[in-house]
Amino acid sequence: MDIHPASVITEEGTGPIDKTAYFDRITKIVEAADELVAFQVNLSAGTQETIDKAEKKGIPVRKFSYFIAEKLPSHHHDGHNHEV
Repeated sequence: MDIHPASVITEEGTGPIDKTAYFDRITKIVEAADELVAFQVNLSAGTQETIDKAEKKGIPVRKFSYFIAEKLPSHHHDGHNHEV
């Protein structure tokens, strides 16, 4: 499999990873991409930002959305016996 050199994004010598760096990275990913396959969990804002930028660029986007419910604390008691 050939890997296009522009598809490898490195962050050598950068400072701390903050929100600005995170969204700058998304921009670099989209700039290097010719298509996007996105796995969006719980309507992730970062993934949506990537999808929006890719669509604006005009590249094909395939989005897979997943929703994961929060687990209740193990000490949660709702008054029902759930033992099997």
